[in-house]
Amino acid sequence: MRRVLAALIAVSMAAPAALGANIDVGDHYLSPGIPGQTIEIYASGGETADSVNFPVVVADGYPGATSGGTFYPFGSIDGPNLTSVDLVSSGTVFGDVSGGSYQDNNAVGEQLVIADVGVNGTQNATVNGLLAVLTVDTTGWNAGDGPWDLSLDSFAGAVEFFGPSPITTTITNGRIFLTPEPGVWAQLVGLAAMGGLGFWFRRRKQKAA
Repeated sequence: MRRVLAALIAVSMAAPAALGANIDVGDHYLSPGIPGQTIEIYASGGETADSVNFPVVVADGYPGATSGGTFYPFGSIDGPNLTSVDLVSSGTVFGDVSGGSYQDNNAVGEQLVIADVGVNGTQNATVNGLLAVLTVDTTGWNAGDGPWDLSLDSFAGAVEFFGPSPITTTITNGRIFLTPEPGVWAQLVGLAAMGGLGFWFRRRKQKAA
């Protein structure tokens, strides 16, 4: 019994319990045919991290990505393009660290980016708040197209934080939807209202008869 207890104590001391971070990507509704739209990704948990591996994929990453100067084709589902993935600007988890942070995009494609981010100095980041801002281009797509998966846990890997202690990250992937532009919504609402008024007038005429 003493040997068993000693072994358990040794294991617990050698391998500290993993801390937890959470990312819920969410569903995002964008306008069709417009570049420069942004999606904000938030993380929670309050853990301490000095770096993060951040792979993000739209649909299945079609048509592929460039890494180390070589293009690797893959995927088959076309969708909106990722034109920017920013994890180090002011206001983000790693951007607000004293001394700033660096970002290296190790793989870049139209629908896939794999970024490595780390702090420049000795101060670590607190994993709680705005983690990344994605810029999306929906040019060529119409309302009703899609939806497309927006994944931080996929064939390209999963978001992984690194710090003084192991960090386990729970990720819920999301989707991108395209909705009609405001003017189109106004027209649809107007048509629906006109249809309702027509029905009301018909009912009035029938009662009068």
